Amino acid sequence: MTKYGDWIRENLTRRLAARDDELSKSIVALYLLCMELTVSSPAVYLDRNSADHLPQVVRCFRTHGFQEGLDWIASLEAAYGMPIHPDMDARVDHIMGSSEAQRQLEAFNDRNVTKLRTLLPAVWALLDVLVEQKLAESRY
Repeated sequence: MTKYGDWIRENLTRRLAARDDELSKSIVALYLLCMELTVSSPAVYLDRNSADHLPQVVRCFRTHGFQEGLDWIASLEAAYGMPIHPDMDARVDHIMGSSEAQRQLEAFNDRNVTKLRTLLPAVWALLDVLVEQKLAESRY
């Protein structure tokens, strides 16, 4: 977990989500990704609004050269069967309308338990770096 969890929770809706800068959007996106994957599974993450921020997660991973995260998202997209829709309703419609997608995502969940154990600490660490950058800005 991040050492800045309390700060993120306190600022998530009031300050961070309302900001339009890349750093704030990345903090929100990574926090939601980490929280969902800590308490549920990748398939459940796709069923929730949190995954609406997945394009921002991808941008953040690219910006910070986090290839392991990009590879994991690519494998999630392969299980999904196509590029992941950016809104929850479209994702749920795709998953519910495709028994193949459901089967692949279930298999993905089973195969990636160990991978998530190594990936999540690295994502939490990246989140800490982003929060430290945000705290260094005089607005916070």
